[in-house]
Amino acid sequence: AKALANALPNSQLTKLDLMINRIGEEGVKALASTLPNSQLTTLHLRENRIGEEGVKALASTLPNSQLTTLELKNNGIGEEGAKALANALPNSRVTILHLG
Repeated sequence: AKALANALPNSQLTKLDLMINRIGEEGVKALASTLPNSQLTTLHLRENRIGEEGVKALASTLPNSQLTTLELKNNGIGEEGAKALANALPNSRVTILHLG
């Protein structure tokens, strides 16, 4: 995930599907840090064990990203992660969010 994250700012990639890759908290933090400088509009992270801290990092970059679709099913985002997402959504471009 870190290598992909480093490549995102220099790519024309608009959709990234990393479902069931177990990138974990550190992987999603690496991706999140590059989202504001990427062209990504769709990010699928189903079943990656990103946890509460990972989703908080992701949520913090949403307002500055191009993301419109975000899938986070089966990641154990917890109550604090859900709150972070809820706070970030009004200031983001996200129109489709899959939790569950």
